[in-house]
Amino acid sequence: MARSAEQIAVNIATAMQEANPMADVTKGPFYDVAIVPPANEIASAEAEADRVSTLYSRFADRPGALADGEIAAIGRAFKVATPVGRKAKVLLTFYLTSLPTTSIDIPAGVAVGSADGVFVFVTTTSVTRIDASTAATRLDAGSGRYLFNVEAEAVAVGGAYNLPAYRITKLLTPIPGVAGVYNAVASSGGSSPDRSSSYLASVQDAFLSRDTSSISGLAVDIARRGISQDIRIVDSTQRDAFTRPVRGSAVDVYMINPGADTAEDVFAANNENEYQLLKKPVLGIDAVYINGAVLGSSSYTFVPDTSPAYRRSAVANDRVRLAVEVASGDVVRIRYTYASAPWSLQTSYAESDVMGVDVLARLTNPYYVTIAADIVCPASSLSSVSSALQAFLLTKFGTTYHSSDATAYLQSVFPEVQLIRWTTFNRRGQTGVDTLHVPFGFNLALKSSSDLQLRTVGV
Repeated sequence: MARSAEQIAVNIATAMQEANPMADVTKGPFYDVAIVPPANEIASAEAEADRVSTLYSRFADRPGALADGEIAAIGRAFKVATPVGRKAKVLLTFYLTSLPTTSIDIPAGVAVGSADGVFVFVTTTSVTRIDASTAATRLDAGSGRYLFNVEAEAVAVGGAYNLPAYRITKLLTPIPGVAGVYNAVASSGGSSPDRSSSYLASVQDAFLSRDTSSISGLAVDIARRGISQDIRIVDSTQRDAFTRPVRGSAVDVYMINPGADTAEDVFAANNENEYQLLKKPVLGIDAVYINGAVLGSSSYTFVPDTSPAYRRSAVANDRVRLAVEVASGDVVRIRYTYASAPWSLQTSYAESDVMGVDVLARLTNPYYVTIAADIVCPASSLSSVSSALQAFLLTKFGTTYHSSDATAYLQSVFPEVQLIRWTTFNRRGQTGVDTLHVPFGFNLALKSSSDLQLRTVGV
C-alpha cells in the first residue's frame, strides 16, 4: 500500500538522523530542501504504482479499488474509447376524449414526462391532420378514447429513463384537443455513460497489451469474452473468402453454435408494413401482435437477409412482413428468437471499440450432407457412436472432410468398433462415398434425422 508524503518524510528523517545524529531534520532549510520534496515525489510515485498494480490485479473491479477518474485517465492514456450513454426510446399513446371539431396535429418535439416531471421524453415522429373522421377510426371501445401512437426519445442518456409501462402520464407541451398521454409499453434502451465493469475490462485489456491486431490475438480475445465455441476468422485481405464490401481493415467472425435467446420489439405501424428486427441474426418468429391481438402465422412472413455480405450476421436486415392491413397509430409487437452469441459479441466490440477495425459477428451457413454407414460393433454402442460422429463432423470448422478421418476418430474413441463401411458420405442429394469440400463460411449440417443413418452389422 502506498505511503503518504508525511510517512515518507518521517522515514527519510529517521534514516538521515541515524547517519548523522547532529543533523536537524525537524525544521529549517535541510528539512525543507532535502526531506519534503523527495517525500512528495516518492509518495506520488508509490500512489501511481499502487493504481497500476490494482489495475493489473483481479481486484480492480471491487468497489472503491479505483476511482472513476483514475480509470478514465488510464483509459485516455491507452486510447480506450469512453463508453457513451444511450437515450431510452418509447412508444407513446396520445388520447382524445371526444371527436375533434378542428384538425389536430401531434408534431415531433412534443415534451411529455413522468407524473413528477423528473423523466422527460420528446416525440420523434408525428401524427398530423387528425379530424373527426380519422379519429373515429381510432376509437378504443374499452376506454371510450381515441388513441394515436407516436414514438419518443428521452431528453438525456441513462438507464434511469427505462421506465415501466404507464409511468409517463404528463403532457408537458399542451396540444389543444389532446386530453393526455401514457406509455402502454415500457421505455427501453437507455444506458449511462459510466465507468462500468465492461469499460474497466477494456482499459485493463489495453494496459495488458492484448494483441487484437492479429487473427490469433483476436481469437484469444473472443474466447476471453465468453464465446467458448469454435470460431473461424477471415479478414478483408482474403478476397476469396471475404464476402462484404468494406473500406480499410475488417474481419468477419464466423460461429457455429448460435446460443438462442428471445426478444420483443414494438413498432408504430408504417406504410410499408415491414418491420426490421433489432437483435440479429434472427432464428425464428414466436408471435406477432397488433394492438395486443395475436396474429395467425399465415398473416405474417419472416424475411431473413439472404445477401451473401450480411446474411446470418449481427447486422443482417432480418424483418417481418405483415399480410394484413394496419392503420396509422396501430402498435405492432413482435416476439422472436435470435442468435445471442454473435449479437453479444457484436455489441461488446461496438461499445468498447478496442479493435479499431470493422468487426462483424455472424453464423456459418449450413452445408447439408447425407451420411450412412454399416458398422461392426455392439448394438448397444450405436447411439453413442452416432452422437460422437455428429460432434466430430457437425460442430467443427473445416474445409475438407475425409471418411477415413471419421473412421480413425470413431475407432480411437470406441475400441469396440471393429469396422466401418461408409455407404454415403456426401453432400445432400448426392450418393456414394466422397471427400467433402466445404466452402468457407459454411459448416456441415444435417437437414433431417434421416440424413444420418448408422446400422450395426456382423454382430
